[in-house]
Amino acid sequence: MVRSSVLIVILYLLILFGCCGYALIAGQMAGRLTATLFIAASFLTPLVDTAMTWQTTVKPDFIVDGLVLLALWLLAINFNRWWLIWCAGLQLITVATHISTMVSPAFTPLVYQSIAQFWSIPILLVMAFGIARDNRALTRG
Repeated sequence: MVRSSVLIVILYLLILFGCCGYALIAGQMAGRLTATLFIAASFLTPLVDTAMTWQTTVKPDFIVDGLVLLALWLLAINFNRWWLIWCAGLQLITVATHISTMVSPAFTPLVYQSIAQFWSIPILLVMAFGIARDNRALTRG
């Protein structure tokens, strides 16, 4: 089990640095800000999580994820990029998962952890794909 956890973390970091590196290099202001946000959140989360058990709501994760959602919402209303709306929507699912554990404490820890962490890779891919489409549109017209 530990071996698969390490592989998942390595896979996540490769995707994080690949997508965010692309966003920092090829993205416009919205892409660079979003990449910076995702990198900061990815490294802030383990720093604030001292006892990650997933038996109850992980409040530090909830706070970080809520702040990321707020930042994505602000970016989405200030920049005309469809992919920011998708990123905010995916982040909303993560925040809703945290809230659901407050409403229903009997939430299975493995399900909670899986759902709360699942969207971290698709959100990065949506950002990179959206930036690539934005760049293609800029070169065409």
